[in-house]
Amino acid sequence: MSKTSFYKWKKRYENMGMSGLQNSKPVPLSNPRTPTLEIKDKIIGYSLQNPEWGCVNLAAFLKSNGITLSSPTVQKVLIEHNMGSRYDRWGHIED
Repeated sequence: MSKTSFYKWKKRYENMGMSGLQNSKPVPLSNPRTPTLEIKDKIIGYSLQNPEWGCVNLAAFLKSNGITLSSPTVQKVLIEHNMGSRYDRWGHIED
């Protein structure tokens, strides 16, 4: 065991006792930056208003309106609602 590991585990034991020696989950259960339902609704609404816009244009438009999201996050929301491509978005408008 390296000195670094030893002192890390020693500190955990001193602060939390035996429970500090148990492995904890390295990843939080939820991401605090996950878009809310209200933001997802705005993404879907703007996407239906402008079906030719891709995720990059939608992310830029949202940013100009004070909502900062990455384009992959916008794309993920669109895919969740079966609107990942412009053809899918046009299909939703025609329905």
